[in-house]
Amino acid sequence: MNGWGYEWPDDFRLHLEDHRRNLVFDRELLLRLASGCKGSGSFIISVLSREYLQLGIAWARCARRVGIHRFAFAAADSETAEALEYLSIPHVRISLSPGMTAIGQYRNPGGFDSKGMAIIHSRLALVKFLLDNQLDVTACDADAIFMRDPQPFLSRDVDIAFQRVVYFPKPLAKMWGFTGCGGFVAYRASPRVSAFLDRVLAIQQEVSDDQIAFNIALLEDGVRWSPVLDWTEDDEERKDVFAAHAMKPIHGRTEGLKLSLEALPADAFWRHEFVPLDLGSTVLLHPNSPKSLEGKLEVFRRILGEDLKWWLM
Repeated sequence: MNGWGYEWPDDFRLHLEDHRRNLVFDRELLLRLASGCKGSGSFIISVLSREYLQLGIAWARCARRVGIHRFAFAAADSETAEALEYLSIPHVRISLSPGMTAIGQYRNPGGFDSKGMAIIHSRLALVKFLLDNQLDVTACDADAIFMRDPQPFLSRDVDIAFQRVVYFPKPLAKMWGFTGCGGFVAYRASPRVSAFLDRVLAIQQEVSDDQIAFNIALLEDGVRWSPVLDWTEDDEERKDVFAAHAMKPIHGRTEGLKLSLEALPADAFWRHEFVPLDLGSTVLLHPNSPKSLEGKLEVFRRILGEDLKWWLM
């Protein structure tokens, strides 16, 4: 398999399977949170650590502000769990493999350190657990802020719906004109979707990026898109085509598992600055940003201006 430079370091490979099989979390608590929350639609799960705690608290505040109550964090350390408990924010504690988090200063090509990669590796396992218990679930990054409840924008006729991006992984972006973003993916519970996630998790044993794994799994299952966007090697041309189709969903179907897919409108589920932003109609605000708390807050400060003060209260 071509991991496009994101193959796991040898030191990590010793711990990957053990981490996946022995991920420690309170299964009964997570099921209670997912099935007992007020509201309808997909249960939303995000993973949070102390490095982004302030951002996660703002995420929860924004979710509740727009009427989202079916959500929880997977807290990746005790400091985060204690803060969420104090603020009555729903969460379940997960214990990351010491072997995966103890490789010092290593960062993968995407800029994620060992703890970040362990978190990424854990998130899909939690999603798979919920799906196997017949619960629809949406995986969402803590820096993907809800401006509206996404549920009315997610079709019940679609197995997997996701935010779309233009850059990464680049080989598939050239082929399709876009790729699926791992930062917001909504899964409808079914044996076929669970089988797809089994393949994604298997690929994550080879590559350290969940977005690469997700898109490779789509490719391997024979995905076909409609409309078909023009192939181009030129990055600027690809951005122009992406922006021209931003307001429309792109639908897909896989030949193997017969999954129905939707790449959500890129103006409503916003990621790229070259796509016009209208905060009055945005559902998800998920800007490209540095992998640091201050860097992310600065990007949101530039977008939201004075509104950021309420957001961070």
